[in-house]
Amino acid sequence: MLIMWIAACSFDQVPPTLTVPPQNAPRAGEIAVPLLVEDADPGVGQVLLSGPAAVAATVDMDRIVIDTTLLPDGPTTLTVTAVDSSWYRNSVEVDLAIDVDNTPAEVVLTARGGGRGRTLGVFVQANETLSEVFGRGLGVETTGRVLQPTVGRWLTGVDLEAELVPMPVVIRVVDLAGNLTEVHTTVQVTDVDYPTGGLINLTDAQRRAREDDTARQQAMADRQAAYAQDIGGARWSGPFEMPTRGRRTSPFGKFRSYSDGKKQLHTGLDVAAATGTRVEAAEAGEVVMAELQAIYGNVVIVHHGEGVSTSYNHLSEISVSVGDAVEKGDRLGAVGSTGQSTGPHLHWGLVVSGIPVNPDEWLTDGFMEP
Repeated sequence: MLIMWIAACSFDQVPPTLTVPPQNAPRAGEIAVPLLVEDADPGVGQVLLSGPAAVAATVDMDRIVIDTTLLPDGPTTLTVTAVDSSWYRNSVEVDLAIDVDNTPAEVVLTARGGGRGRTLGVFVQANETLSEVFGRGLGVETTGRVLQPTVGRWLTGVDLEAELVPMPVVIRVVDLAGNLTEVHTTVQVTDVDYPTGGLINLTDAQRRAREDDTARQQAMADRQAAYAQDIGGARWSGPFEMPTRGRRTSPFGKFRSYSDGKKQLHTGLDVAAATGTRVEAAEAGEVVMAELQAIYGNVVIVHHGEGVSTSYNHLSEISVSVGDAVEKGDRLGAVGSTGQSTGPHLHWGLVVSGIPVNPDEWLTDGFMEP
């Protein structure tokens, strides 16, 4: 047996097999690259490294560890050589190309919006490809979206009663190598002139419903939970469309009085239409609420991703179910007068990061560019 083993070692001229997975994206910090080295007979003797990146690497039989911080940014090559245990020292080489990037992206921010009851869009222009965008400001912290390889966007709503002061905003972006860039800026909250006036005459039943704090608070909590759902990336690709045909009766932001003595800002757009008039999805998204609610009557809420949702309230009927994927123009239900309503109409709301904003601006602007 010993003679046979010595003979095998003497005459084996088959090199080992060596598999090194390619590194297709830029890399930063310390990375581990798995190796698959096989040699049936007489076995692997050693694995060697050479090339420009070898000074930053160590190797064993199943992986290479590379400290890319010891290397300059840019492409570099590491040659991996596997040698068997035969007297012929059969070997195989594989080149591993690495794109080193330990430098965070340089970014320029452009803010658009900032008025009360409006959408604030903060756009990121980077000098390299981005993988993620995050933002924090005006009381919210949410994930943004990479619109193009070097362009990102972060959205939030501005409360109708936000302070008229410069508000700090922090934008964080991550490049393909995982490097983080954090940029601080401020956005001035500006006043917007919304109409005032108008008296809403409530029936006795509607007055009692407004006094039911438990039911009203539960309805608001359920709505906020729907707005906060994460359905993945943004589903829209441009301006939204009006969800129904009719006559506008009460604009967003109007300060109205009620016959019970209370006053409040209107957080939606009212469109009067005949009962049964078709109500459509303003944009593509996922249905996250379809139910009867206190005050709002029959409600459908569609989440469009990236913190943007639309609500369709006081419906006479609901045509969708929670979890349904809808496209722009799909039927959601029909105009009605359920809940706290003085006549058949659609109360259409649009919310960004949980904050109601004027739906009108989204009819002409999908916030696709700075």
